[in-house]
Amino acid sequence: MQVPARVPAQAPVQVQVPERVSVQTDVVASGKVYILKKGDTLSKIARERFGDIRYLRNLIDANPGIDHSNVHPGQKINLP
Repeated sequence: MQVPARVPAQAPVQVQVPERVSVQTDVVASGKVYILKKGDTLSKIARERFGDIRYLRNLIDANPGIDHSNVHPGQKINLP
């Protein structure tokens, strides 16, 4: 039986990890603005304008600062 050669241990490597990693994920608005009507919600707009409710995240990202759970008629939103 052959015994493997001894490999010298290596010193641990120190890695500095930033506390917060920032990744840019901005959705660029198309330049089109939609004015909300009575009964509109962002999920309804995503479904009607883009054909799929999964576009809701794109609408939210294109409108930073808007509380997507509290929109009102007359409010202007950017369309992605």
